Amino acid sequence: MKMHSTLNQIGFIREEAHKYIIEELHKKGIKGIVPSHGSILMALFSYKQMTLKNIAKHIKRKQPTVTVLIEKLVKNGYVIKKKDPEDTRSTIVELTEKGKKFHSVFIEISNQLNDKMHKGMTQDEINALNTVLKKMADNF
Repeated sequence: MKMHSTLNQIGFIREEAHKYIIEELHKKGIKGIVPSHGSILMALFSYKQMTLKNIAKHIKRKQPTVTVLIEKLVKNGYVIKKKDPEDTRSTIVELTEKGKKFHSVFIEISNQLNDKMHKGMTQDEINALNTVLKKMADNF
């Protein structure tokens, strides 16, 4: 039983975090965004535009999965896709004005979620937790 408790806890936290994000987006009237879009949007907030291939690599997801997620973001007006003028086999993704305006909401919800997850923890505990989780992720 103990062998599975770490994974069970991580799974529970992920589910609860996703529920929280969905509830907060709903309260703010945001449509067309789901938690799985978060890492893509975060990358685009940082880099402004990226190739589809680089997004997949950056967020550690398979390119077909990223393609599906980006199509939903395009459909809902948060990003646009265009061919890379230097390599027409490559697709560039960038934020639209709607996507750029979503940045402040994204940060607000992210900060609220982090506050909720870290409630009652010291900075040393948070740092130790992040260190351990990174080690676990690196094992894969």
